[in-house]
Amino acid sequence: MLRIPANVIADRAAADAGQLEAYSLAEFKRLMHETVKRNSQQPESLRLGSMLRIESLYPGHPAYTFFRDRNRRALRTFTHMLTGKVAHPEVAATEVMAMMLGLEALWLGNPEMIDFVAQWDHGIETILG
Repeated sequence: MLRIPANVIADRAAADAGQLEAYSLAEFKRLMHETVKRNSQQPESLRLGSMLRIESLYPGHPAYTFFRDRNRRALRTFTHMLTGKVAHPEVAATEVMAMMLGLEALWLGNPEMIDFVAQWDHGIETILG
């Protein structure tokens, strides 16, 4: 089985298109599950990244271009991986990324409130079936 490490999924803009297309929908879901599971085990790193990402929403921020481009690459990668597997891959990719970022923020702000991994697993099934 072809495997792209979960910790580089957002930065796979240069990945071979054939490799990304080789992923089944089940493999995409599993890769994303492993990413969320890993993130849930390192809340301080996730918190730092989330804080920088939010601060960089201001166009004058030094990391603005970095995070803007990183998000674009992630959306392109997700879209490519979902093409031919779901009806509207661009929409699904955006929803997957939005759910990831939203659940991260909710969980980091109040970890007792939700089970990050369980909520992810439920949400991905809702989005992708």
